[in-house]
Amino acid sequence: MAIGSVGGIYETGVRAHDRHADAAPGALYNVGGHRLHLNCTGSGSPTVVLENGLRATSANWARVTAEVSGTTRVCAYDRAGQSWSDDIDAPHDGLAIAADLHNLLAVAGEQSMMRRGLGVLPSLARLGATQVLPTSAWSSLPEPAASQVQAFASSPRGMRNMRDEQSMYPKVFEQAKALTSLDGKPLVVVTATESIDKHKEWTDLQDRLAEQSSNSQHRVADATYAALIDDHDSYKSAVQAIVDVTQAVRTEQPVATR
Repeated sequence: MAIGSVGGIYETGVRAHDRHADAAPGALYNVGGHRLHLNCTGSGSPTVVLENGLRATSANWARVTAEVSGTTRVCAYDRAGQSWSDDIDAPHDGLAIAADLHNLLAVAGEQSMMRRGLGVLPSLARLGATQVLPTSAWSSLPEPAASQVQAFASSPRGMRNMRDEQSMYPKVFEQAKALTSLDGKPLVVVTATESIDKHKEWTDLQDRLAEQSSNSQHRVADATYAALIDDHDSYKSAVQAIVDVTQAVRTEQPVATR
């Protein structure tokens, strides 16, 4: 019991240090009872908003934001309970997360034209469209992002956040069904070969996601789903998708075929 107590005290101290050792790269904004962390870089329109997958944080997007910020404004943020954002008393469902995001962008003064699309992003992230769930706390991201990702993903707080978000799956799945069309909004769905190899139905599901828009592309990348934003050799598939959607919005033309 004594050893367990010492271990618990040590773990608590280490995790508290991990959370506060690095200053937030962005800023904290009050969205009504709690603060969310938002980190925006670059300039230009449209503004790209990145939605984290399960157990991921804004730091997971370090490679992507570094490259996309050279072409347009890009914002990564942390949902409640993640990384630098405040904890909340009860898990949010998809609609509550969407409301948080809308409030966050409004308070921060960040303009985003795809309000309907933003409303469904949290649900799509839960469904796996943007999921990033590393099998371990290891990360190939550049520093300081790698350490930030490792600290959160391996922490009790990170595990609680994942547990809480997973507990909302049934409700989120029902909410996601409300999205029947993105009309002609530019959309690129990137599917990792790892997901196809593990789940035979994955290609059909991703095809259905792409079919939500009449202006879309479904691309398959030879990578794991985590590598699509984490790995040095694979993340450019995600960057290219973002750049192509951004260009389609600017020019009001079809998404480029790749």
